[in-house]
Amino acid sequence: MTPPVEIRPPAHRPLRGPLRASQVGAALALTAVASLVFLLMAAAFRDPAFVDRVRIDNRSGYDVHVDVAAGAGQSRLPLGVAAQQCTTAFDDVLDAGPTWVVRFTTQGRDGGAIAVSRAQLEQNGWTLRVPDDVVDRFRAAGAPPAPRHSCAPA
Repeated sequence: MTPPVEIRPPAHRPLRGPLRASQVGAALALTAVASLVFLLMAAAFRDPAFVDRVRIDNRSGYDVHVDVAAGAGQSRLPLGVAAQQCTTAFDDVLDAGPTWVVRFTTQGRDGGAIAVSRAQLEQNGWTLRVPDDVVDRFRAAGAPPAPRHSCAPA
């Protein structure tokens, strides 16, 4: 004969009572911190802004190397070479912000830099002319004009 099996009803667990204020406060604080972390990460990892096209109008006889910075002493971004007697277009240029510091060099000689506002660049259709005083600095530094060539087709 098999021994009798005792059947007992399941033990009752106490039902949870209402949430305490400290639990609600902790949940709200955790939510606020998580939201702040998310916003900071989104700001830190967003894609930089770009300008579709920037044109450099170079009426000089020099092929001019152009670079851009967000301000004096900031990291410089080489834009490229603006060909002599041409308007050279550069596509998808990183937006330097409210003030663009544009530096000009040729043949290892410094032509100086100019600061121009983003608003002024926009107003000029994103076209910047190589200033005459930059060309004068190249001449004063003994830079010979570049050999003549034609502009690349646009």
